[in-house]
Amino acid sequence: MTCQNALTFAGLACTETRTEVISEIGSLRGHWLVLLYHLQDGSSQLRPVFAPATGARKLDAESFVAAVLDVVIMDLHGSTQVSKRIHGASGLRLAEPLRARIARQAR
Repeated sequence: MTCQNALTFAGLACTETRTEVISEIGSLRGHWLVLLYHLQDGSSQLRPVFAPATGARKLDAESFVAAVLDVVIMDLHGSTQVSKRIHGASGLRLAEPLRARIARQAR
């Protein structure tokens, strides 16, 4: 049931995003993701992500991981509202393998 709850919650989070901004740019067709960040201060932050379709109906595992890493790096080093929330909470709680991968890719 936990998996179903997570999928339902992710779908709800996507419906609450500002899709009108994306539809003004182009199509809503693409890949929609919802990241749940666990912050150092014990709180959490939802992060909806949209990646326009690039031809493939599904992302392969490598493309999926690359997209997630790109977003996390952008949120760690950017100046968006999500970035400010992360910095205000003293950073993200990340598993060491993910932290190492982000550090390598951010260079």
